[in-house]
Amino acid sequence: MSGDYIIMNDIDMTGFEFIPISGSFKGMLDGQGHTIYNFKMSVTVSESGMFKLINKAIFKNIIFKDVNIDSSYSGIGVIAGTTEYNTSYFYNIGITGKIAGRDNVGSFIGVANGGGISFEKCYARTEIITSKSNSSAAGFVGYRRTANMYANKCYFSGSISNNATARGAIFPTGGTTGRKITDTYYNLELFTTQTSSIYSGTGIQADEFKDSNNFENWDFVNDWYIDENGFPELRF
Repeated sequence: MSGDYIIMNDIDMTGFEFIPISGSFKGMLDGQGHTIYNFKMSVTVSESGMFKLINKAIFKNIIFKDVNIDSSYSGIGVIAGTTEYNTSYFYNIGITGKIAGRDNVGSFIGVANGGGISFEKCYARTEIITSKSNSSAAGFVGYRRTANMYANKCYFSGSISNNATARGAIFPTGGTTGRKITDTYYNLELFTTQTSSIYSGTGIQADEFKDSNNFENWDFVNDWYIDENGFPELRF
């Protein structure tokens, strides 16, 4: 599947289950600042999300609010199960809710297979659950094979299952190459695992999320504002 697409309105998926789009997506999906509410997905194969595979794709300007994904399979993410061998980009994307799978679970991507993934001004306020012992999970990407991963001006405020031993607030632990995180933060009170900043960024207390001065180099005039719950929210 290829092409450029836009979302014209907010979408409320209450009462519906999204069926993952099979094959590889190469193109752009622009939400134009709209919100998809109550995104629930039926996952019946490994490495799946809204798209099973993405390859040189761009996703931008979308909020997924109150997602609910409950799967017994591995490689689960809201947007894609896995990436192929060209860099995909995520700009101005927010996700809240719960994502559960067997192994390799992340808010955005299940498995970073190859090429690269770049996150710019994205966040996840999610509960990540894995059912397999000694599994891999992280706030943004569940598992890394060979892909280079980059996050700038992002944050994670959520929890990750204790079953996951390879876990970071943003990217999964293991190895010291292929990851770069700048001006990115996580909630110390929800994600309590001590990991290197190359996996998680900088930890801050929950109350510190309420103060824009704690987010170095972020633009709270044009890009962000503090919402009624005391978290940075994207400004469209």
